[in-house]
Amino acid sequence: MRLAAWAQTHRPFPLHYVPDQRETTAAELPVYLDRHEGEDAFILRTLSDEPDVPGILEANGGATLWSRGDLLDLARLILIVEEGARAQTLAEPLGGARDFGPAFCPSSGMPWAAATPHAPGPESPSRSPVTPPRDPPRPVWAAHAAAGRCLRLSTVAAQ
Repeated sequence: MRLAAWAQTHRPFPLHYVPDQRETTAAELPVYLDRHEGEDAFILRTLSDEPDVPGILEANGGATLWSRGDLLDLARLILIVEEGARAQTLAEPLGGARDFGPAFCPSSGMPWAAATPHAPGPESPSRSPVTPPRDPPRPVWAAHAAAGRCLRLSTVAAQ
């Protein structure tokens, strides 16, 4: 329900909540606002621009989320993103949620960027940050959070 509230604002939903950041490297869920472009075309364009984005907000609607995993992975993602939306909605009157990085990561003693899985660590200083290899195409589950429906999209995984 909180994602639907964010969709009403016509603003991208920033993924500041740490559990959200564990699921994706995307910084935000973009907003599908211009209805002259079909939703499927918008999703495919969004994925070509940011392959790790886990969903979109539909302006004045709800959210559509997807997962490269199975249906349980999708359900888990929906709960995590919705939980993050709740936390960030509660933070709005207090000045809003803040971006978590780049900063110092005290538990590892490294800058935050070096503590992420896509950045070089001290054990391999010559390794440059790269996008992890893509999994082979397999079905992708998508869910429309407001309507509670799930679709199997086999073409999105190959994009």
